[in-house]
Amino acid sequence: MIGYQLDLILLRGRLPLTIQLAMTGYNRQHIRWKAPMVGMYKLNKDAALDMRQLCVGMGLAIRDHAGNVMATSAQRIDASFTPQLAEAIAILRGLQFAIETGLFPILVESDALEVVNLVNSASEISADFGLVVCDIKDL
Repeated sequence: MIGYQLDLILLRGRLPLTIQLAMTGYNRQHIRWKAPMVGMYKLNKDAALDMRQLCVGMGLAIRDHAGNVMATSAQRIDASFTPQLAEAIAILRGLQFAIETGLFPILVESDALEVVNLVNSASEISADFGLVVCDIKDL
């Protein structure tokens, strides 16, 4: 298994936010969920594209440091997005969900390297999902 994790910290407004980048190879059977520190929550999210039906599915799960599921959400969006835009929207929806449920500070785990790099970048964003990244930064 090829795997590594990189912790990137972003503090914005009232919501301390850590985005953790989890990149793994093809052998996913040995990947284990890693708990956040005590007093924090962790958002795991995923987005799936269905190009035939022109829709995106998003799943969100927020757990505490003991691994207890605190909140979940699933959503279908009838639209056709790029994978990066779908992942950025999933992060945004997950953070909004965490704020609505009062489950923060929160650690966000994502496998979308380009999105994580843009969220943590201070430079101007010109990507097609740049407005969503700006919304994430404004939380």
